[in-house]
Amino acid sequence: MKYKDNGGDKQKEGNCQDFVEDVLKRLGMKHDFTGPLGDFLKKLREKGTSEMEFSMTTQFREKFGITEKKEKFTTHAQLDRFVEALLEKYVVVRRIANHVGNQSSMQNINKSGVC
Repeated sequence: MKYKDNGGDKQKEGNCQDFVEDVLKRLGMKHDFTGPLGDFLKKLREKGTSEMEFSMTTQFREKFGITEKKEKFTTHAQLDRFVEALLEKYVVVRRIANHVGNQSSMQNINKSGVC
């Protein structure tokens, strides 16, 4: 069987991404992805394959303390470990933000004379 990414007629053959998009379209579901996921799906749609590569915005890198602009994964296990590390950092950031917020609230209570 030929697919468009391995020599098939691009007007007649497709790939798994074409199939998924056709099903979503038929169900009336919008599937307008942007950013890293949109880039990944675009490559998958056009070539039938895509490297597992995650391009990070400056804001994202600053939030998670990452200096690299891209992260490339050769296995799904590497991707899973990367996501787990991000989730751990996110939990720490949220705890710090909540702690700072709670301290601010306590300062406001103390200033009002209510303890």
